[in-house]
Amino acid sequence: MPKRITKELKRLIQRFSSSPNTQEEEPQVSSRPQNGSVQIQGGVIEILEPSDGGEDPIIEAKEPIQLFINGIQVSRPVRIISEDRIEWKVKISPLYTIDLSEDQMKAYLRVHQLHHYEWRLSDQPAQHHLILHVEANLGRVVDSLTMEVILSQLEQMGIQSQVDKLAIQGELEHPTFEKILIARGVEPISGTDANVEVYFSLEEQSYLEEINGKVNYREHHHIPMVQEGELMARKIPKKDGLSGRNLFGKAVSPKPVKDFMLATRGHVELRENGEVYALKPGRPRMMGDAVRFFDVCTSYIVQGNVDMNTGNILFIGDVVIYGDVMDGMTVEAMGRVIVHGNAYHATIAATGGIQVQGNAVSSRLYSGLYGVDYSQLYMELKKVSEPFASLLEAIQMIRNHLHENKQAVTISRVVQTLVDHKYMHLIPMFQRLISLVHTMKSPAENEFLELNQRLELFLKPHGISTIRSIDELYAIQEFLAEMRNRVRQYQEKKATIEVRQCHHSSLKATGDIRIKQEGMIQSDLFTEGNVVFYDQNSVCRGGVIIAEGSISAMTVGGEGNGQIQLTAGHRILAEKMTEGRICIGRSCRDITSPLFQLKAYVRNDELVVDYTVEDQKE
Repeated sequence: MPKRITKELKRLIQRFSSSPNTQEEEPQVSSRPQNGSVQIQGGVIEILEPSDGGEDPIIEAKEPIQLFINGIQVSRPVRIISEDRIEWKVKISPLYTIDLSEDQMKAYLRVHQLHHYEWRLSDQPAQHHLILHVEANLGRVVDSLTMEVILSQLEQMGIQSQVDKLAIQGELEHPTFEKILIARGVEPISGTDANVEVYFSLEEQSYLEEINGKVNYREHHHIPMVQEGELMARKIPKKDGLSGRNLFGKAVSPKPVKDFMLATRGHVELRENGEVYALKPGRPRMMGDAVRFFDVCTSYIVQGNVDMNTGNILFIGDVVIYGDVMDGMTVEAMGRVIVHGNAYHATIAATGGIQVQGNAVSSRLYSGLYGVDYSQLYMELKKVSEPFASLLEAIQMIRNHLHENKQAVTISRVVQTLVDHKYMHLIPMFQRLISLVHTMKSPAENEFLELNQRLELFLKPHGISTIRSIDELYAIQEFLAEMRNRVRQYQEKKATIEVRQCHHSSLKATGDIRIKQEGMIQSDLFTEGNVVFYDQNSVCRGGVIIAEGSISAMTVGGEGNGQIQLTAGHRILAEKMTEGRICIGRSCRDITSPLFQLKAYVRNDELVVDYTVEDQKE
């Protein structure tokens, strides 16, 4: 039976038991119950028992003291009796901690205390509910933090890097109790990416020149040019970095360096030392990213208008038109397009920039990557590639079926059967593609001229019967994919579009869109760069302008030309805005009354619009 229950029974027996000789005595008045108590003297816990039915005393301990009653840890107040075995101890915090950085390249020491002292209970007078308190005996040190302790811990952790003993000693002598760096691995040495030094301007420049004391205002647009034998660029090879070691001696690789290949086309020579030279005079270009293509374009010149007499223009290089691009005509260039006149209901697609010195009326202008995507040549190559891939799958499926049934049929017969019954549309698609290449206004590059040779199997009478292996067809598929990629590589980064003004037109550019004079009406402009209106009197009425960079306009809205919306990635500037909608990213605001010197931008994820309500110039 537990001690506590045994003792209670003894008390009851003493209280209620009586001898036979006292049964007839007068009842006596009992004394008042006295609760038990606990006191601490000289660090010893003493229990005073209750009397006359009083309650047992209560003992309690709080952090950092841990209390044990009869070997069991208790965390709440508990009643005790004299027979209970009461023990305690103090939960000791560490003298120090060692932390490692996430990349395991640095070790930090934090000293929490220099010594552990002996703990003793604080004396307390007798109380029914006693809470234990302890105090450090500063005269009894039980443990101390030393250099040897820390070095031993680092060794156990497996740290192999050199340890900064001076830093440890300094912290032990003059503790800051802050994290200090005590060991570090060997950081990897970063390499350098491959680079290319280009000795010509990648963008066209606009500046005025003085000739015989007079400023030439008409010829302010300057196209970069190189001469025969001129050094165009030089590749700076990549430099690999050196590996490091972390705290545990494990190798740490440096950040990979980037490299690229140099390639040339047209009138360019690539030498073994990575230098690129021009073989003919013309406009230099650098295209691509993982593969940097260098080229020198010679221009195709149209002395008058592009109309039914000239036909549509498709040229691998720059196109210069000294007249207008007339209704329904298309100009495509694997380079730049410069129109000295106007564009009427026309389409101009260029992998480089587009400059229309006159007006763009009901026209579509696409530069850079957008010029590639809208190129007839690129689209025709894509149209042909998809059904041709389907043809190859069908051929392979039929061959597998014939093989399983042990039937011998020539590959040419399988191809002829499929082309005659299911893929009849391939032949006219091949013919359109070849016809398109033949309409180029100058001799095409060898790869484009090779199209006719590659596809003659399908175009010549009985040509399919000469096919001996499916590998011949896979070679054509790879060639078509290579041709599409080749056209795509013609794109120039930051290919700008520049017009005097545009009406009811659509402009898409990877570079800036520049409106030089009157402005735009009911047009849609999209650019990965900026949209800039240069003339003080230019207007912006109706349509949508989207720029991933900024928009800088003069007069926006008004005169009943419909709603105008300006959306920019960074900011919008306007000298005057009468009405419309402005957006920076996803933050938008409608403008319903005239504002001057408008400036819109985002600050702390909120759209900020600064403006004045009156024209200060007036």
